[in-house]
Amino acid sequence: MSKRNPFSTIDFHVTCECSQECPYCWGPQGFEEPVDTATARAIVETVAEMGIRRIVYTGGDPLLRPDTGELLDLSRTLGLEVALSTTGDELTSDFLAAHAASIDLVSLPIDGPSEKVSSLTKKEGHFTAVLAAMELLAAYPALDVKMATPVTRRNLDAVPEIVRLLE
Repeated sequence: MSKRNPFSTIDFHVTCECSQECPYCWGPQGFEEPVDTATARAIVETVAEMGIRRIVYTGGDPLLRPDTGELLDLSRTLGLEVALSTTGDELTSDFLAAHAASIDLVSLPIDGPSEKVSSLTKKEGHFTAVLAAMELLAAYPALDVKMATPVTRRNLDAVPEIVRLLE
């Protein structure tokens, strides 16, 4: 295996499926057939062979892909740092119990300090789901948690409240 490049990261968009319909979405949309598990595994192996340091599983929401846990585990086995970028509303205690040891960082979006503000850009209930995901992740102190706030005209005035909520 080649030497790891300490500055290299690859984002692996494993699906375009998502439970949200964010008006600012930058992820891939509309591809009908994501790669199958064997191809996804080969991609991960190639990433590791290239000396990439970190792989970020993203999409859409990678938790809507049934083999994501398997891919996370493979990435860890190959020595990669592993990040999971998810909407949070599909995160479960069972998934974390099975795969948390293979994850270094979980990224969750929070678009507002309340359901009212969050629902301006996310589906109703997403704010509550993200808070529940944060509670689940609290049981895994070795996992870094990144809260990502896309700032738009719809939540700009609420950013200080989001910061207070996260503190």
